[in-house]
Amino acid sequence: MTNPCLSKRKKFELFVENSKEILYELDKEGIITFASKNWVDLLGYEAEEILGKSIAALIHPDDLEMCLEYLIHSVGEKKSDKDLVFRVRHKVGHYVWLASNLIASEKNGEVIFIGNCRDVTEHIQTQQKLEKQKDFYGKILERIPTDLAVFDENHKYIYLNPLAIKNDELRKFIIGKDDFEYADYTGRTYEFAEDRRGKFIKSLEDKKLVEWEEVMKHPNGITSVYNRKFNPVFKEDGSFEMMVGFGVDITEIKRFQDEILKSRQLINSILQNVAVGILVQGPQSEILENNKTACEMLGLTEDQLLGKTSFDEHWKVIHLDGTNFKPEDHPVPQAIKTLKPINNIVMGVHRPTKNDLVWLLVDAIPVFDKEDTLLYVVCSFNDITARKKAEDDLKVSNERFAYSNKASFDAIWDWDLISDKIFVGDGFTSLFGYQFETNYIDAVVCENFVHPEDRNATFESFDEAVASKKEMWSYEYRYLKADGTYAHVNDKAIIIRDENGEAIRVIGTMKDITKEKELTNKLKESEQTFKNAFKNSAAGMALVNVEGFYTEVNERLCEMFGYTIEEMKAFRFQDITYFKDLKEDLGHKEKLDSGEISHFSSEKRFIHKNGSLVWTYMSVSLVQNNKIPFYIVQLIDITERKKSKDTINYC
Repeated sequence: MTNPCLSKRKKFELFVENSKEILYELDKEGIITFASKNWVDLLGYEAEEILGKSIAALIHPDDLEMCLEYLIHSVGEKKSDKDLVFRVRHKVGHYVWLASNLIASEKNGEVIFIGNCRDVTEHIQTQQKLEKQKDFYGKILERIPTDLAVFDENHKYIYLNPLAIKNDELRKFIIGKDDFEYADYTGRTYEFAEDRRGKFIKSLEDKKLVEWEEVMKHPNGITSVYNRKFNPVFKEDGSFEMMVGFGVDITEIKRFQDEILKSRQLINSILQNVAVGILVQGPQSEILENNKTACEMLGLTEDQLLGKTSFDEHWKVIHLDGTNFKPEDHPVPQAIKTLKPINNIVMGVHRPTKNDLVWLLVDAIPVFDKEDTLLYVVCSFNDITARKKAEDDLKVSNERFAYSNKASFDAIWDWDLISDKIFVGDGFTSLFGYQFETNYIDAVVCENFVHPEDRNATFESFDEAVASKKEMWSYEYRYLKADGTYAHVNDKAIIIRDENGEAIRVIGTMKDITKEKELTNKLKESEQTFKNAFKNSAAGMALVNVEGFYTEVNERLCEMFGYTIEEMKAFRFQDITYFKDLKEDLGHKEKLDSGEISHFSSEKRFIHKNGSLVWTYMSVSLVQNNKIPFYIVQLIDITERKKSKDTINYC
């Protein structure tokens, strides 16, 4: 018969030889007294190399204390249900993660430990990678530049990032609670909680994203505006998994939009109510914009004006002598040709609708972009019909003012160059406040009324006109008034010569243009304020006409899409919109054009010049400017946020 003990020993040896695990035996000092042969497969050691060595010499220093505690607790206990996981140095020097289970036993009256090990390195490394990945995405969620919240099916918070609620205590409190409990805790009314609950239910029922603007008044009295979104997430079987909420603080964006609108409204209000006719004409002299005063002075409606030129055959324009103005002699074509301001042009305009003649004093000022390219010409004019008639009457009644119609200003003067005396009319009293004993003053006295900074240039201009045999002279300068202040004046005169061509008399009129100067400066400042806000905005800004073409863009928008300003102006928004977003975008445009909505916001993709997609948060408002509709577009680049979100969803 076979000895049973020998048979069991044989089976044990076969088990040890064929086991994929390491089997080993330690004495009470931790010396390896037995090791199975597969140590070489897992750790590179032959069994003979480690027998008689302390197991502590192979264990990672950071794991020694843990292993010692495990050995102590294993004495007198049965086999533990929990594996000891620790690192053992491989023969080549790196460490291998092992999972071991030890039991204490006796041999020859001494305590020994019998254990088995298996390689769990791959499992541990996988766990470590998962932990790192979890930590990585956790940091992304915490640092994402938008409010982020996750809700369960009962609209209770299960996650909030620090940007959503910065107060750590409040953020911890709200987990597991809803907005009604949040309102109670913060002392708010239920109004916002009820609104959010309604949006939550709608998103859940419709199974699609819901977006809205929320006005939130904080306990400190500050009011903020947020763009909120609820986006439901469903499992593969269609059941609800979670609701993801997003929030972006758009308070500054809304404030900036309001300021732009107010600025434009202010400019428009000034233009419409100023007592000066104003036309804005393009590079081809076509009329682009006008104010009400211009319509009244020209006797035409706004629809009749727009698109025409100032020399349109619809009306007839004459010089002071009654001859027709040639198209090329009009102030605006002259300003376009010379690229310089054309000032103080007197024009007689036959108004077809009223069948009368109105006399206008016209200025044409060219406006350029930063590359000195002509953008448009601002043509302003005053109705001087009544003054012209008075001057004509004066010509008939008084030889002294026979040539005053050529000057056509308010303060009339007559300078006798032989006696060096100047006759001044009543206009010097009404305009400048002077009371003279007689209407005659010495020329040297009058010269002292010219502002010290303007004297040299003014006198040089006059002397040059006299010396060059010119018949006319005009100049703008500052003139001292009786109250000590200075008025801006436009001085225009005719030079009368004897039979030898020598100047003997100068008759002229002075016009107080102080208000016009101040108004022009205010208009320029207001326009510059709007342009600076538009140009320096941190967001991409654009003005788009109803055909979809970009008429104005700022540099930030060009940076976002990779195009120059000139390239952008050649595009319609349809040309660079990602095709999957175009239908929705055109739907919004149709609602804007029909008056169904006045503005909208959406997330939209554009095509960068390099072919890549640019995700934006877009806000669009429809604005009427002199009945011409156009769109104000504001874009915030959210591409990086979208990439982060896509990465999270993918994982």
